Amino acid sequence: MSWDEDEGAWGDDPSSEEDCFVPCPICLEPVYEEAQRCPHCDNYIVASDSLASRRPMWFYLAFVLAGLVVTLWIVGGFW
Repeated sequence: MSWDEDEGAWGDDPSSEEDCFVPCPICLEPVYEEAQRCPHCDNYIVASDSLASRRPMWFYLAFVLAGLVVTLWIVGGFW
């Protein structure tokens, strides 16, 4: 096995460089994974701001609808 065939001999795996970037939770531009501030929109990157941590709109709509059904059932006007 030659030196060129040995992948990651110095820890320079080319596929790992692509994994170092994540989308900014505000502008969705790629930023370095360890960055504290987005260089594109200048906002601080906080885990609670990420889109994945937010609940989708259907979740809130289902919650309100379920509350309405329970309220109508208790009042006795539904069934």
